[in-house]
Amino acid sequence: MLMATCKRVVIVFLSCLAVFARADDRSRDHFKSGESSTMFPVQIHESLVYVPVEINGRQLQFVLDSGSSRNLVDTAQAKRLELKVGGGGTLQGAGQGRVPMQGIDGLTIRLPGLEMYFDEASSVDLSPVNKDQDFKEDGLLGYPFLERYVVTIDYESKTMTVTVPEKFAPPAGGVRLPVEIRHGWPFVTAAVKPSEDVSLQDKFFIDSGSSDAVDHPIASTMKSQQPTETGVGLGTPTTGTVAKLWGFQIGTYLLRNVEVACCGSTEDTMRMFGGEILSRFTVTFDYPHQRMFLVPNSLYKGPSN
Repeated sequence: MLMATCKRVVIVFLSCLAVFARADDRSRDHFKSGESSTMFPVQIHESLVYVPVEINGRQLQFVLDSGSSRNLVDTAQAKRLELKVGGGGTLQGAGQGRVPMQGIDGLTIRLPGLEMYFDEASSVDLSPVNKDQDFKEDGLLGYPFLERYVVTIDYESKTMTVTVPEKFAPPAGGVRLPVEIRHGWPFVTAAVKPSEDVSLQDKFFIDSGSSDAVDHPIASTMKSQQPTETGVGLGTPTTGTVAKLWGFQIGTYLLRNVEVACCGSTEDTMRMFGGEILSRFTVTFDYPHQRMFLVPNSLYKGPSN
């Protein structure tokens, strides 16, 4: 049965030219006891990954968001944490219009077993996406974090592993996919299949901060389409369409009966897959080597298949 409303999605793209973190920025980071990797529990809710973090002694939870070109802290939390906030700008959210943001001058983030320092981050009002009191987003871990380390999310066991790139060993049985990074956003080749004998290959934006399955303009041309609300998150939601694909092909993996919605707020985000797809795998983001790995879990053969 098709959903009447697309699932919550947050996409962040700064209007100003971003200065992305480089690997040598790890010089001020350190793992506990000199290790080169750390693994810790995370929470999974509606296919989103909630990561335990500590800032200025306060325990918070951030969403791991490959769709964000910056690390973000909720405006209210930034005030409570007494962070150095200044300047201003706007960002593009999931909906139409732009959302105001402010810069943060220097930010130390502690994960279990790892302390990281970032020269800059941003503050934005995340209250539009914090409707669920049990799973509030205090911030987003985006490109500057993912660019430094190899990050593996085991959706089934609800754990996350962070590893320095030079110590990472590819997972056994994993399918390797080349990843193209554009302005801090990751893209990979995949294909939508509106029917068994039709396959449309495209470049898809990978958004772990979205609960959606697939977004693609094909949804607006399919007979099974229904009206829906798209762009739910930051910005103004708009009316779109949702339909059911015969399949979605990524690497050697075919997922059947997948929801597809149309359309994102920008040309780049009109072709996207999110947490509903990612959660069927153990996913490794290896930005330093411009690749990702997928290993199917028990959800791969779940309801959509």
